[in-house]
Amino acid sequence: MQHLPPTLASIARQIDSGSSSTAVRAALLEAGAEHAHMEYLLGPWLVSSTPDPCGLEATLGQVQELDLTIGPRHVVTLRCSDGPAFVVSRYLLPEDASLVPVVTWPGPRTNSAKTSAIADLEALAHAGSGHTLSYQGPRYWRAAAPTGALVLHRWSSLTPLRPDRVAEILSGARDLILALPYHTGSAEGAAQLARTYRAWLADEPRAAHAMGPALLDAGCGLESLLWPHLLAREVSVAVPDGRWAGTLAHLGPQPPTSATPGELWLDPVECCVAVFVGSGWLSLHPLRTWQLRAWQRLPLDEEAVGVSEGDARRAARRLTATEASALAARLGKQLPPAEAFLDAERELADRHRHLDDLWAHASDNWLVPHDADMGGAAHPCRSWFSQRDRDPLDRAVGASARTWIPAGGSVRRGPRAALPATK
Repeated sequence: MQHLPPTLASIARQIDSGSSSTAVRAALLEAGAEHAHMEYLLGPWLVSSTPDPCGLEATLGQVQELDLTIGPRHVVTLRCSDGPAFVVSRYLLPEDASLVPVVTWPGPRTNSAKTSAIADLEALAHAGSGHTLSYQGPRYWRAAAPTGALVLHRWSSLTPLRPDRVAEILSGARDLILALPYHTGSAEGAAQLARTYRAWLADEPRAAHAMGPALLDAGCGLESLLWPHLLAREVSVAVPDGRWAGTLAHLGPQPPTSATPGELWLDPVECCVAVFVGSGWLSLHPLRTWQLRAWQRLPLDEEAVGVSEGDARRAARRLTATEASALAARLGKQLPPAEAFLDAERELADRHRHLDDLWAHASDNWLVPHDADMGGAAHPCRSWFSQRDRDPLDRAVGASARTWIPAGGSVRRGPRAALPATK
């Protein structure tokens, strides 16, 4: 067992001595291995518990034959006396590497890592096989620290690929990979962002430079990518990474006077990115709880809305129409018209990754009917295609608040401290 690291070599000797599979699993966990789906990740090593070691060995043989960097190489199979086997494999990574879930990986993120992962999946598909979990969310992907290389686990999910499914699987996996990072942040990070955001609004020293890391820790990946360019006083920049990579983003307290549908705008006061949908600027996210926690004298029932409780990353829900309108107005903006989402679907129809980002937060938003101005009645939108008429004062059907600026319009508000940030 000289080719195994000391920890795994010790476990192999336990198996040789007759240890049960239960004892082996306990030893792996004690050694610090991450347990996920009958697999154990230990540095660059992957230990898979399986009743069919021959099938997994054949799969890993295909990974090696195709020279895929997203998959590990089979090293040895350890068979326990009570039946189950442990297939030990290793990714092509340094011994001191660790595999981090992509949702918590802060970087670096490189286009070369994404390109390599996509090329590997294409090679696998052309060989007649597909990793059926490669496009079903980011949880099966890992980023290798410190290089940022992308790898997959759950190789027992490799199956023969029907020709009619090649395009579907490759398209889904490609969109997922190009959309990385899926950095979801943490509740603690969002609570800290609320405090940092309050300091930023109050123009406290060093708050501006603290906002970028704080946004990332709260899961606001796009805003965190653009923040350093805002501090550098750039007026526009191509988004460097993630779902919107390559998209032109405008930076500053006012939206540009002209834009092409699909372009973005980072408002440093709302600290939210909006997308231009032809008829106006629609915020990508509803107002979130961390934003409201930073403001004082809120025009709403804070206890009923739940501003001070729960995960601050979530959208502020249970708002009445009156409250939603007042929050948008405080930012110098409006609630969006019902047609905004239809405009987005039309203008961004060929940009599925972008629409996914918008639709992820599309339900339960207060909208203004097309025949009403900002002071008109609003209706909660349960989807981006239909509306239900409800009593706008009924909190039981309360909704979230997105912001909107019509094309050619401007933000009408005072300095950012006037939100206000302090009592």
